[in-house]
Amino acid sequence: LSRSLAEARRLVAAGMLDSEEIISVVTKMIAAEKAARIDYVKICHQQTLADQAVVDDDAVLLLAVFIGKTRLIDNSFLRGKSGLL
Repeated sequence: LSRSLAEARRLVAAGMLDSEEIISVVTKMIAAEKAARIDYVKICHQQTLADQAVVDDDAVLLLAVFIGKTRLIDNSFLRGKSGLL
């Protein structure tokens, strides 16, 4: 999960701000792990948790993934306009 979060931050830093594109990359990375089963991958507003189509300064990437029977949850703030947190 940490590698996929780091990749999302790298993509945003490189100028990719389309949430669907970032989610697609992250989903493919996680799905490549045979033991992983994705519950959700979302980019949301950090306060309201409403889905965001474009990464801006209030965006957060949220992940929930099962590895075997264990459900792991992680997140990372993304900064579309002003850079990374």
